[in-house]
Amino acid sequence: MSNYKSVIQDYLSNLEKFLKTGDAKEHTYRPAFQHLIENLTEDIQVINEPAYTGGNAPDFLFKKGDTPIAYAECKDIDIDISKKEVQDQAKRYVDAFGKILLTNYIDLEIIDENGSVVKIAIAELDNNKNLEIFEDKFEAFADIIRDYMTTTPQTIKSAKKLAKIMANKAKILRDNARASLDQNEQSDIFKQYRTFQEVLIRDLSKEEFADMYAQTLVYGLFVARYYDPTLKTFSRYEAQDLLPATNPLLKKFFGHVAGTDYDQKIAWIVDSLIETYLATDVAGIMHKEFVKKSKDPVLHFYETFLTEYDKGLRKSRGVYYTPEPVVSFIVRSVDQILKSKFGLVKGLADTSKIPHIKKIQATDGRTTDNIKQITDDIHKVQILDPAVGTGTFLNEVIHEIHKNFVGQEGMWSGYVKEHLLPRLHGFELMMASYTMAHLKLGVTLAELGYNGDERLSVWLTNSLEQGVHEVPNLFMSEWLTEESNKASYIKSDLPIMVVIGNPPYSGVSSNNSKEATRLADKYKIEPGGKQKLQERKHWLNDDYVKFISFAEDQIEKTGEGIVSFITPHGYIDNPTFRGMRWHLLKTFDEIYIVDLHGNSLKKESAPDGGKDENVFNIQQGVSIIFGIKKKESENELANVYHLDIYGKREEKYKILSELNFENVKWDNVKYQHPQYTFLSRDYKLKDEYEKSF
Repeated sequence: MSNYKSVIQDYLSNLEKFLKTGDAKEHTYRPAFQHLIENLTEDIQVINEPAYTGGNAPDFLFKKGDTPIAYAECKDIDIDISKKEVQDQAKRYVDAFGKILLTNYIDLEIIDENGSVVKIAIAELDNNKNLEIFEDKFEAFADIIRDYMTTTPQTIKSAKKLAKIMANKAKILRDNARASLDQNEQSDIFKQYRTFQEVLIRDLSKEEFADMYAQTLVYGLFVARYYDPTLKTFSRYEAQDLLPATNPLLKKFFGHVAGTDYDQKIAWIVDSLIETYLATDVAGIMHKEFVKKSKDPVLHFYETFLTEYDKGLRKSRGVYYTPEPVVSFIVRSVDQILKSKFGLVKGLADTSKIPHIKKIQATDGRTTDNIKQITDDIHKVQILDPAVGTGTFLNEVIHEIHKNFVGQEGMWSGYVKEHLLPRLHGFELMMASYTMAHLKLGVTLAELGYNGDERLSVWLTNSLEQGVHEVPNLFMSEWLTEESNKASYIKSDLPIMVVIGNPPYSGVSSNNSKEATRLADKYKIEPGGKQKLQERKHWLNDDYVKFISFAEDQIEKTGEGIVSFITPHGYIDNPTFRGMRWHLLKTFDEIYIVDLHGNSLKKESAPDGGKDENVFNIQQGVSIIFGIKKKESENELANVYHLDIYGKREEKYKILSELNFENVKWDNVKYQHPQYTFLSRDYKLKDEYEKSF
């Protein structure tokens, strides 16, 4: 480390030399600033502009070894760094990194989460572009820089603060990934984008991919760190090792991040994120704020993160995480229905098998299309969550089934391999959620005693799309195509008996593929199915309607089974949905509706005048449907049963936690043509009302 006076004097001399050329720009002074830092500090690696032009990153990154420790944002020498727009930019970096060094090469300011820490100037620019030098400030200036370069990780003690830091780093990562897509079509990230576009989401924009990329990395690394048993070490390479070896898609995606050829202009922000996780007791914070409150931290913290990252994104995608009492009630009820109405004494834990005709590739040339059929025995109770999200419902299914092994824990591992994993399936379109589902379900199985390494049947796919052709020679195409093909087999060939979940709600749906349109159009009919619906059909395009239609198709294909979703409750009695209600009545033998109300748009209140709250933080009221179809049925239309639950949110949670499907006093609905509403009405009054016209 050189004498600070001579180092600073040489630095200022260089600045003056550049000034005298008359055409110096902000970038002109950067080499001199880099040399200054290197000579005033020890063992500090100075990286100039760690981001793509047009990206979003500070101008300098300072590292000690492989660890990012500080950042600097530089402005031209004649810019006043106290200006609002300059300070606003610096604040964004503080939100992500905890502190920033802001300078115009002669004025310097250190800013942290509490605001300005220190300001100092070692020179002043006069009207003739000459420097007036303040030698008495040299020692303090050197001390400030050396102190700034001392490794002092942010103190993070709350989930909200961690979420905010993660979100701000994710925004920078997203913006830099977006810039990279425009600048280098040979990069891994661009090849990933093209593969996702070809195989998974045809109309995927660069903005959407950059967002998905950032979320997956930031939250995937968070989950890896949460389950990391070695608290004193964590890196990109260790994070990859924590991912399940049985999922080649995740291994490939995170493998390129851990690789030595990973784009350094994106790697720096990932390393900064790693440093945040390494300096944080992630498990301790999650235990304090979620586990002690009986909330799953991986699932609930994602909602906290997404709120900080982009509140509008969560709303636009209809992503709302299902409260545990709702999930538990649905899963327990499906278990009871399988026992009482299908004669399966073990319910969801059933191991019985049925013959199944399967199409396979022929190699003997005896068929014209090289496809032959074989009969194989498969499990009868195949379970699917077509909008698996972070795995909430499948996780609860695992726990519900595990109750059957209390006192028989030694049998659990074998059961999982032979009788659970082959029939537990999930589809997810958002890669961040998909990643979390794999990690969460894998850890749950391990915690309950399973020690195998079979791949989970959770697939990255769009439930509302049909399978796609193979796309060769694209980065990750082999694994993405496999995801699509396995999902396509489940959709089209596997006899699914149980469809459960919380599908997305989106009135203005972005799922407008040919298949998604078909699913919605199925309900755009007048009851009887002989003519199209004679009115505006906007609300029938909601994603949840398409998912109900998809689930109905699955059960109709199998010939028997159960659909249970929690969705908006508008379809129960809205006149526009009469064709949908009629269609469901034709398919199922029994339909049970648990109306949880909570519709703030209608200003709903409890019958006693008390407050009525939604179980989610949304305005639409919601309900749970159980659609039951048996192989043998004499009914032309289903019997419909209805239950209302009003009250405050916590009251509804308590009711659902204690509710037993078999003991509910259901209201037997007497529906009428042409509306077929799924709730009882006084039709005598209705007829008298209509006669008055």
